[in-house]
Amino acid sequence: MLLLAATVDIRRLGWCGNTAVRRRLLGIGLIPGYCYGNERGQIMQRSTIPVILTFMLVSSCSNFAADRTLVVGTGPDELLKLRAGPGLGFRIVLGLPEGTSLNRRDCVTEIGQLWCRVSLTAAPQITGYVSADYLSAR
Repeated sequence: MLLLAATVDIRRLGWCGNTAVRRRLLGIGLIPGYCYGNERGQIMQRSTIPVILTFMLVSSCSNFAADRTLVVGTGPDELLKLRAGPGLGFRIVLGLPEGTSLNRRDCVTEIGQLWCRVSLTAAPQITGYVSADYLSAR
């Protein structure tokens, strides 16, 4: 009975029309965000905007969370070819000696071969694809 009386009091205070009272009640936690009629969309919009902004921030930072890796297995006189795309048919951007530090972004399979998009740790603006067979974790 007491719960019903509290609900009636909230409605009488302007829950269905007075936005200042509604904001005050929501702000102090007396009502858990439940709303009536078309007010539901307004509250959902307010709560989804921070979620969307957080998601955008995290997804834009995904490039900064790259795995560090080293070029291995090329031999003393050989260079690993950094290519413009994932496959042997793409132009060679740069030759990388063994021990070169790279940031691995993501990997794709092209004709049975795993190719990883990387950037040089020392020069992050230089990016391309290398065969995953020649990459090792630090």
